[in-house]
Amino acid sequence: MSNIFFKLHRYTPIPFIVIAWFFASADPGLQIFGGLLVATGLLLRFFGAAYICITLTKNDVLITDGPYAFIRNPEYFGNILIYIGIVIAAGGLLPHLLWIAVFFFAIQYISLARYEEKLLADKFGEEYKQYLQSVPRFYPRLSPYPERNRLKGDFNAALRIEKNTLLILIIMVVLFELRWNFITI
Repeated sequence: MSNIFFKLHRYTPIPFIVIAWFFASADPGLQIFGGLLVATGLLLRFFGAAYICITLTKNDVLITDGPYAFIRNPEYFGNILIYIGIVIAAGGLLPHLLWIAVFFFAIQYISLARYEEKLLADKFGEEYKQYLQSVPRFYPRLSPYPERNRLKGDFNAALRIEKNTLLILIIMVVLFELRWNFITI
């Protein structure tokens, strides 16, 4: 199942987004709250990408600094916040679509995280096991991981990587604005 999620994880949000768009109802309070969740998720993805880009040049380094000093999967957690934020901002079918999305994405990202954890444990051994025991998978620590490797993120590379995510979110905002203001179904 992890392998299937790994191959399809970029496409699994599409049905939720389409359903959320189709049943969208304009509610400014939900739009603001959902938008804040999306923005928070996007920032987590961006900062996670800035540090994970280091592995492109230093393949034998376990990233334990930046957001990875607080949470093992900042990009996955960021994705979950983005998807939940979209469903909330859309407003339609709440809370049903929200609960389905939370359940589905929790299963998907737990499965993906376990898959990656096995790969990282095989690659980094005891160093990763210590990190695994100290840093939570999907909720942040209050203090940074004390054994972090003090690396600097590559924010230019992160911007290049995340530009597609940002572009997709901008297109979605436009489509939802059209739906809320001009298209009645």
